[in-house]
Amino acid sequence: MAHGANQVYVRNAPTVHGKLLTTLPKNEPLYIYGKIGSWYKIRYQKGVAYTYKTHVASGAPILWYKGYGADKVYVRDLGSGNVLGTLPPMTALNVYAKQGNWLTIGYKGGYAHTYYTHVKSGTPKVLYTGYGADKVYVRDLSSGNVLGTLPPMTALKVYAKLGNWLVIGL
Repeated sequence: MAHGANQVYVRNAPTVHGKLLTTLPKNEPLYIYGKIGSWYKIRYQKGVAYTYKTHVASGAPILWYKGYGADKVYVRDLGSGNVLGTLPPMTALNVYAKQGNWLTIGYKGGYAHTYYTHVKSGTPKVLYTGYGADKVYVRDLSSGNVLGTLPPMTALKVYAKLGNWLVIGL
């Protein structure tokens, strides 16, 4: 994993004479497929493209800000734009970059895009505080898989109610 060290110029060939396909913002996650001389071969849309080595920093991108879903968050693939899934309102989000009206967010151990209006900065407002009446099964917001359990009487912050489900924090 790498990210844009500064503005990233994406070209169709590993040369300054290659057609400029787009410009990505600083800190945008980059998936590196290889290196040709001083050029990195990167994932771009449904294929590959190239960027010069000075535009690339190693490691995961730096967190820009923490936010949460203002409403239902539609999560899209960085390259293809295909919808990967949705997240419910009040879901905590890590935001890494912005390109036009799109934000790069952390998603399932990787990165994805969402439209900027779906995200508010900061932490969501707490609807109420309560406690677990018995054992609380904590589930992943997107998959529904059980992440673990909390013992009875654990203090909880409730951020949203979605049908019969609560969005909670500790």
